[in-house]
Amino acid sequence: AQAVLAEGRALPTVASPAIFAAKKVRNLCWQGMRVTVRRAHGIALLGLLACSLGGASASAADWLMKGISYGVSPDQGVMANDDMFNDAVRGQWGCPGRGDLSVMAELGANTVRLYGNDPRFDHGAFLDEAEALGLGVVPGISDWPYLQSQTPCTYANEWDCHDAISESYLQNLRNGFTANGTYHPGLRAMIAVNEPDLKLGSEPEQWARAVVSAIDGMLSAEEEAGLESPDLLITATVSFQICSACERFDERPGLGMMWTLRDAMRNPRKYGYGEPRHDLARFYETRFVNSFNTGNPASEIQDMFLKEYSKEFPGTPVFIAEYHAPSEPTLEDLTAILKLARGSRDFLGVSFFEWMNRHDEGGHTDWGIFNLGEAMVSSMDYTGTNYDIANLVPAKDKHGEAVPVAIATAYGGSYSQRPACGGTYAPTTTATTTTATATTATTATATATAATAAASSAAQRTSGSARQVPEAEEAQPDGSSAQGPPAAGTGADGASGRVPQAGGAGAEGSSAQGPPAAARGARDPAAQAGQPARPADPAGAEGSAAQGPPASAPGTGDSPAQGRQSDWWWEPSIFP
Repeated sequence: AQAVLAEGRALPTVASPAIFAAKKVRNLCWQGMRVTVRRAHGIALLGLLACSLGGASASAADWLMKGISYGVSPDQGVMANDDMFNDAVRGQWGCPGRGDLSVMAELGANTVRLYGNDPRFDHGAFLDEAEALGLGVVPGISDWPYLQSQTPCTYANEWDCHDAISESYLQNLRNGFTANGTYHPGLRAMIAVNEPDLKLGSEPEQWARAVVSAIDGMLSAEEEAGLESPDLLITATVSFQICSACERFDERPGLGMMWTLRDAMRNPRKYGYGEPRHDLARFYETRFVNSFNTGNPASEIQDMFLKEYSKEFPGTPVFIAEYHAPSEPTLEDLTAILKLARGSRDFLGVSFFEWMNRHDEGGHTDWGIFNLGEAMVSSMDYTGTNYDIANLVPAKDKHGEAVPVAIATAYGGSYSQRPACGGTYAPTTTATTTTATATTATTATATATAATAAASSAAQRTSGSARQVPEAEEAQPDGSSAQGPPAAGTGADGASGRVPQAGGAGAEGSSAQGPPAAARGARDPAAQAGQPARPADPAGAEGSAAQGPPASAPGTGDSPAQGRQSDWWWEPSIFP
């Protein structure tokens, strides 16, 4: 019963069987009606606004997304693969190990957004454990087929990504994403691509064609996998840039890209995709949701985005796939953005960016919830290299507030520095710096129970999450690294300065001729290390969990450093 970790609130150390049964009944009720976004008269019918069965009920508040963007690594140099949700890296996310998923659940999160996705690896164990802990999983498709393979589907195939994405996604479906003709209940949504407006071409026609053809390929993969009435929501997470080349909303951050994607779904031929295999307009109306990344504070989201969004996209849900304004007090700002979501018909919530500060990727030292400590918790053999796994200690925001404590307070959870998987850590000075305000909670037994029930990236941050500065506001650095903020316009740190109004040079592969070499290599650890680019996937390379994934795996497409990928949730069973 302790595996029923507080659904965003702290439960007693020993939860009653009745509470456990009620949660199970509620999840069964929700899973029986996986939320499908249906539009009627401009209103989103959420498929199920309330479900009452055996005493379990859900209210509108249960639909609030309280996510965490799981940007993680051992922080011991550039890795050959950034897929961090396969079994070989269990030492980070599961037990025995550090138990990151259990910590997220304790904090009150109900969603985990992932980065890195090597489709050759099985991800079933991660999904099982996340589901057992009440966490909905939002993976994303790697950048590999879009930009990094020997024949990228963008500039090497006229931005027609149907075949490449169909092949890649089919492997995901066969390696843990589905079972018995349905999606894994732990999945909440799938991100087709992260920030396409910054890296899949400089012209809206190019990146829109890539996105709609990719989604068409995902639908083809579902058919080939034999899925029955697939209902997993799909999104394409855009940046919070202003798209001056977009036909509409060329002065509003984010909205121009969202309008373009909807127009491309309704009129694919207008964007050069002449032979879609599926009714993309109907897909948009029934399964597509919008999402974006931003470093802007809650105080700016309403006027800069939501006010116009609600007018233009009534009934189409939207969520923030990466949310963090480092210049603001964490608790105050996170509470404010969740309040905004609770009061909105269309705004579903946020995924807080990001799990930990790290130095193996550029631009990742100011956004983390945690820092790595000095105590070794476990180790893992990944792609032929052994990595030590250190404990997590709280990071502080710019106002001296312990970030995990702030998140736990805003999300209705709790936080303790006790080892999530039981045992003790060797005492270190680092590990005791921010415990004064932490709320303690016993989670070791809950984690062990959940584990039993479950049984069974390389470039700097793009400007897409950079703070979009209002016209009348002076740009202020609010989250730059020790080296200082990036040069104006690059947005590499994603934390400060006025972002360019259109995806210009350096915006991760925005040239019409295809991404520049630096942008293509940015998501390829081998390229960063000065090594030759990885070869194409070897035939039948599966990457067994026991031996660890193969060394040259295409899992480096959507790590947070690599442009961060958005994914989430919108299925009721994840909201306790």
